[in-house]
Amino acid sequence: MVQTRAPSSSRAGGRCRRSGFRWPSRVAAQNVRAALAGRRRIVARRSGSRRACHDRHPLIAAVTSTLLRAIAATCFVGLALAGVAPACDASPEAHWPELDASPADYAACAMPGECLALVPGCCSICGTPKLADVVGVNADQVDAFRAATCTRDASCPECPETADPNLVAFCESDRCAPRDLRLDPMSACVRDEDCTLRYADCCEPCTEQPASLVALAKLYTALYADEVCRPKQSCPACAVAYPPGWSSTCGGDGHCHVVSPASDP
Repeated sequence: MVQTRAPSSSRAGGRCRRSGFRWPSRVAAQNVRAALAGRRRIVARRSGSRRACHDRHPLIAAVTSTLLRAIAATCFVGLALAGVAPACDASPEAHWPELDASPADYAACAMPGECLALVPGCCSICGTPKLADVVGVNADQVDAFRAATCTRDASCPECPETADPNLVAFCESDRCAPRDLRLDPMSACVRDEDCTLRYADCCEPCTEQPASLVALAKLYTALYADEVCRPKQSCPACAVAYPPGWSSTCGGDGHCHVVSPASDP
């Protein structure tokens, strides 16, 4: 409990002398600081002439008391809500343990093709992850990254999980930076003819894999390969297999999008 120094006040000529007297506004400020620090409220006690001085301001005292009660209630409600998390949260932080290291510690890179976009923690994302859900990780640090961000036996929510090939990571300024190709300049377009299909990985597969398709601007396909492939990386000598009926289009947002046969009008 916070104690206040006994104030000194006297009545002279029917008036209250303010020397050493703590006015309600000052007491209220101390009460607020005490409440935020988790301590009990300061209760200003007055007796004799001091009580008479304090009683001259009943409106201020009432307002101060009401404000303090509201602040205390807000603090308790905030603390209660902070400990509540939904069973299947869209954010990976909902399933993170206390991390031994920041995910950024595994983002160092020295050349293109070293980076991946991964969801930290033990559990993936319910549904399809978004750019805010992933971090850039060096491909050589994946095991260490998993061990650091999943340090307990996690009970992951039972919900559908879908990987998004548009979430990639590029080595920028010696750090792996996550990118969403649907929002990136590499997919910028004006018309449908500006767009083309590509698989997200450096080496495009020899078999049809629709779930790994992305749409890029034709102008930037070579630049994209330079970003996701390591220098002098070799790929299997086979013809890339694109699934029939799949195409790319320039959307109303000015970016290329993948069009599946089911969504093609």
